Amino acid sequence: MKDERWRAAGGFSLVEMVVATAILLVGLMMASGLLMRSQISMNRTVAELRDPQPTYAATRLRLDLEGAAAAPGGLFGWQSGRMALITGAGQRVAWEVVGSALHRQRLDGLGEVVADQAVLQDVVGWRWRRAGPRLMDVEIRFHARDGSGAILMDNRRSWRVIPIEKRRLLRVAIRRGGAL
Repeated sequence: MKDERWRAAGGFSLVEMVVATAILLVGLMMASGLLMRSQISMNRTVAELRDPQPTYAATRLRLDLEGAAAAPGGLFGWQSGRMALITGAGQRVAWEVVGSALHRQRLDGLGEVVADQAVLQDVVGWRWRRAGPRLMDVEIRFHARDGSGAILMDNRRSWRVIPIEKRRLLRVAIRRGGAL
């Protein structure tokens, strides 16, 4: 009789508690993974918001390449000079590094610059190549301005940020126009 009262008034058994705890731990582990991915995504977004130039330059270059009716001919090796494109509407556009800035230039029929826009500053390197008959690879190396640089203390005991070199790689299919 004492056993029956104790069992009726008692709580969960040890096995039930272990199973409930295990289920709770699995749920917490899944939630922590989700929080970590969310934090990484937020950090990436904040970095892009602090310095939107690389994203703008990559998007503008991708749009120009995708809409190209003709791209530079030649060999399939890497080149670092001017990349001239002809859009589907017949507009001529050139991309090149002038000083330490990547410029997008609109050209007239004779190849003279009509409009010039610096789309990315602190460019360390730039190169492009034809990766296939209708495929272009572009690599842009630049110093980050998003505050992600290494913080160092120099000899005068003052702190300074050393910019970190970042790199954007684009592989773009040329969708318009004839064979290149």
